[in-house]
This record gives sequence, structure tokens and C-alpha cells, in this order.
Amino acid sequence: MRNWLLLLFPTFLLATEIACAHPKQPPPQAANVGFTTPALIADFSASNASGLINCNISDQSPSTFYFQGTVGRPTRADYTCSQNARFIYDSVAGKRVLELRLLESQIVGYPCDISGALLCNGTVISTAAGCNFSGGNCGDPSPETDYPMGYYEFVYRLNTPNGTAGGNADWSFWSWVPNAQTGPGCCGAQHDVLELDFDQSQGSDASCDNGGLGVGDWYSSGVPFFFLGPPNCFDARTQYAKVGVLYTGNASVMHFCFYLNDVQQQCADYTPKGTQATQRRYIMLWIEPKCGQNDGDATCFGSGWGEVDLFVQSVRIFTCAGWQTSMCYTE
Repeated sequence: MRNWLLLLFPTFLLATEIACAHPKQPPPQAANVGFTTPALIADFSASNASGLINCNISDQSPSTFYFQGTVGRPTRADYTCSQNARFIYDSVAGKRVLELRLLESQIVGYPCDISGALLCNGTVISTAAGCNFSGGNCGDPSPETDYPMGYYEFVYRLNTPNGTAGGNADWSFWSWVPNAQTGPGCCGAQHDVLELDFDQSQGSDASCDNGGLGVGDWYSSGVPFFFLGPPNCFDARTQYAKVGVLYTGNASVMHFCFYLNDVQQQCADYTPKGTQATQRRYIMLWIEPKCGQNDGDATCFGSGWGEVDLFVQSVRIFTCAGWQTSMCYTE
């Protein structure tokens, strides 16, 4: 009997591995186009997940993510990981997750009354290091990790204040382009940047999340030229949502498909302008007030709302084997 059980044991292990996909196993929509290399696997439930984030603002030590790192503009330096980017046990997930917090007690006036900080209010982690801005030229962030075409995935849920007391919050998984901005405060010329917001949501009630992919063409108007999302809003308060974007193409055409919980929603094509087809990008997770469509504007927030929380289980990027030096064109 014992020998018979031992023979079955490897079969049981194999079945368990298939049922519980490994974090480094790409979803079919990525594997089908050859994006099988895990360029970034950030599992925030892992026991060593705190090592993924460098909590020392403006520290140049290599890290996966930088707390209050570069978001295309300098952020405030009076936030801390212990307050605004902490690891907690979330009963909804049934495990530990990363919690990014926007606290009422930290909100400052708008326009900014913090010298040099162009993102007045908001919590950020970025794959590009921030800079301790004090009125001079921030320059391009360093170090940073940039990514080419690939499959970008984000698993999250949100806690927003009940009703509208919290005003309009923005929670996003998005990307920006190195060397895109120059001049004082990193906010000079924006050249021909193609902004990719892999998942951008706004509102005061996450029970009807309107998230999706926003693509903005800064070459011309700077206004998103299309938005891809599910046909109906989804609940991101009481359950976790997995959103993904498949970004493929070549120097002449780009293709974008948005996925919700691994189900394809919408796709669109775009013809790149200028250097857009060769632009690599660093990624960010952020949560901020956004009244009147102004980043960091909290003037529509009342009092007593407490905090807005973005809970993140994981971030994953799958791309081609040569992603560190290639754009990973698929055509």
C-alpha cells in the first residue's frame, strides 16, 4: 500500500501545479504572442515582498520599486512607507497584500503649498527612482527599469469612503517614458510621448469601477485618443479585479487589448508618431485625489472621510527574452 501511494504522489503534485498556476507562468493571451519571459513578478503576498520597495525617498540604491518614485513629476517627501505603503493582511484576499493609502490627515491645499512638489497629494510606487526636489532641476530619474511591448497585469481592490464625502479619487497602474521631460521640476518639453495608462479609474465609489486602458497622444493634443475597458463597470471594492493589457506591434503599428479577469474586453490599433514606437517605459502604481481632473487636487473633498486605500496583490509583466535591450516587436 505504501509503495502504491508513493507512485501516485508525483502525479498529485503535477495536478496541483497545473491547478495553481505559478506566478511566473504567463496567461494564454501573453504566451500566444511569444511573451513568455517574466520581466517583472511582484507578488506582494510573499514573505519577502517588503524588499521589493525602496522606502528611502531619493535613495539611488537599486530596487524593484521606489516609494514616492518618479511619476513624470516630483512628489512630496513627507510621506513614509510605514504610513502610506504598508503590508497588511487583507481578509478579502485571505493573505498579505500591499496597501497604498491616501490619508485625510496628510492632504494639503491646492494649488500646492509644498515648495517644488508638483504632485501635491498622492501615494506612489514607481520603477524609476525619485529625486529630492527642492526647486532645482530634477533631471531624468536614475536608476530605473524600463519595459518594452509586453503583457502588463495588475491585481487590486479599492476601499473608498462611503458616499461622496471622499471626493473624486484616481487609482492607476500606468507608465511614462524616460527622458520625456526636461527643465525645472521635470516638467519641461514633453516631446512625442505616448502615455499608456494600463488601468486608470476615477470616482468616489469602487463598487462601480470604470477602469480600463487609456492611451494619450502627447504628440498632438495630450488628450487620450481612446479608452478601452469592459462594457459595464465592475465591483472593485468587495472583490479583487485582475486587469491586463496586451501591447504588441512594430515600428509602424501598435495593437492594444484590454483584459478583465483574463477575459478580453476591447482592442484597438494605433499608428505611432515620431519616436513613439521605440519608447520604453517605466511603470507606476498611484492613488491620489483628482478634483476637476487636476492631479492632486483635493478641493472637492469634504471632511471626515479618513482615507482611501488601494490594496495590491501583484504586478506582473511578461515580454520577450531580449526585453532589456529590445522593443520586443511581434510583427
